[in-house]
Amino acid sequence: MMEDEFDEPCYMVRDDGAKGWKDPGLFIRQPTDMAEGVRAWINTDYAAVLMALADAFDLELIQVCERFGEINLRSSKDKDVKDWLWHPLLGVFRALN
Repeated sequence: MMEDEFDEPCYMVRDDGAKGWKDPGLFIRQPTDMAEGVRAWINTDYAAVLMALADAFDLELIQVCERFGEINLRSSKDKDVKDWLWHPLLGVFRALN
């Protein structure tokens, strides 16, 4: 979620409170080490992508976040289920082990 171009993008969850959003507190950033010379070939600057979409569709940044930035994750009542992991290139995922 980004409300203006100076905000740092972050994941938020809809909330019935006054602001309408809250921090989900679900994701653990997953570091990865890449070999020398290996790098991403896609734009991983999420803020730049959101601002480009806002310009392309002539929408407010908050509207772009709501329209294009939503993800849905499977929930589990099992307490042994591991946390959701996040990486800028890999997205949101769970560990396989």
